[in-house]
Amino acid sequence: MSRKNERLAEICRRLLYMVRELHAMGYEQLRIAPNVAPSGLFWRLSICTASNTRPEHGAAMRNLREGAHYSSGGLDKYFEWTDARGDSPRELAQKFVERFPDLAKAGKGSDPAYVSWYEEMLRITEPDGLPFAFADWPAPTDRLNIYHGSMDVEIPLPPPFQGAGD
Repeated sequence: MSRKNERLAEICRRLLYMVRELHAMGYEQLRIAPNVAPSGLFWRLSICTASNTRPEHGAAMRNLREGAHYSSGGLDKYFEWTDARGDSPRELAQKFVERFPDLAKAGKGSDPAYVSWYEEMLRITEPDGLPFAFADWPAPTDRLNIYHGSMDVEIPLPPPFQGAGD
């Protein structure tokens, strides 16, 4: 892997680790909805509440407007922040709670099944895997796919949110 790709994976995975920190802070009902830009050039990460995910697919958002969105095209200007370069996942989590207070408040609460799935997803995608749920090309819908990193990884879908209505 090129040094540029290693750096990009490190930048993007920092957000995945930020979500783990959010879970540790009690925001367990925040979920990731990773996808790939239509061009295929950029990995995207949306963060939404568990109640904004589809019951049949725990990484698919119901309403795209109700979330925080990042594109790898912005590198380490996470969510277009200009003061986060070099921040640790914990520092990013603290900024996330401050800058997305409504989303954070709505994501406060317990979701142990998702947290367990999330920890396992992080483990199996180490050291540089970037999962995605959707793209503009045919891809399996019964699991998450890998945009970057080892292609031999099978990532099961996250569990549906138990409090989600149809």
